[in-house]
Amino acid sequence: MSNSNVKSRSWKLLVYPDSAPEDWREILEEEGQRFVCILHDQDVWSERDQKKNAEHRAGEKKKAHYHVLLMFDGQTSYNTVSNICTSINAPIPQALNGSPNTFMRYMLHLDQKNKHQYPLENLESHNGAVIDITTREDEENIYDEIFDFLEESKIHNLYRLQLYCRKNRPEWFKYVRSHSYAVACLLSAKKDDEAEQAELEKKQNEKLSATDEEVIEKLAEIALKGE
Repeated sequence: MSNSNVKSRSWKLLVYPDSAPEDWREILEEEGQRFVCILHDQDVWSERDQKKNAEHRAGEKKKAHYHVLLMFDGQTSYNTVSNICTSINAPIPQALNGSPNTFMRYMLHLDQKNKHQYPLENLESHNGAVIDITTREDEENIYDEIFDFLEESKIHNLYRLQLYCRKNRPEWFKYVRSHSYAVACLLSAKKDDEAEQAELEKKQNEKLSATDEEVIEKLAEIALKGE
C-alpha cells in the first residue's frame, strides 16, 4: 500500500528545532490541530545504532528533536498529514499502528529503562489533546486488584471478565483490553488450579470415605466378637 492510501486517526512525526519554524507549535494550533509533543534532547546512539550506521557512534548524543503525536476525530489521509508536516518543515509522518497511550509511554521512555527517562511534566498538550498515560505503578496496582477479584470470583473466561469490567470497572476494562494475552493466561492458570484443587479434594474425600468404611467394619467386627 502506497503512503497516499494510508489513513489513521493518529499520526506521529519528528520536528527538529534547527530546521522547523520557531513558532511551529503556534502554526499547528492556529490550524486547529490537536497534538501532544515532547522534546528529546538527551537521547544517545546505542551500539545497535552504530552497527547500522557507523556515523552514529554509541554514547554520543542524538540531534535534539520533538516527538509529535497528531490526533484527529476521524480517519485522516497521509496526504492531509503530509501537508501539515510541510507547513512546519517536518519530515515524512507515520501512521500510528498502536494506541496513543502506548506511544505516549514511548515518548517518556517508560518501558525503555536503558534510555533517558523523560518526566511526565515535559509532555505538552495542545488544543485540548488528552494525555492518557498509565504508569507502570498504575498497571501493577490494577493487575493486583484484578488478581484479588478473580481469586474470589467465579469468572473463568476473558469475555465474562471484559463484560464485568465494561459495566463495573472501566479502568480495569482498559487494562484487560490492552493486556488481553496476560489476563487470558491468568484466567487459564486460575481454571487449571481450581481443577487441580477439586481433584485433590475429591481424592481426600475418597480416602476419608475409605477410612470411614474401614473403621465401621472394625467396629462391626468388635461388636460381633463381643456377642
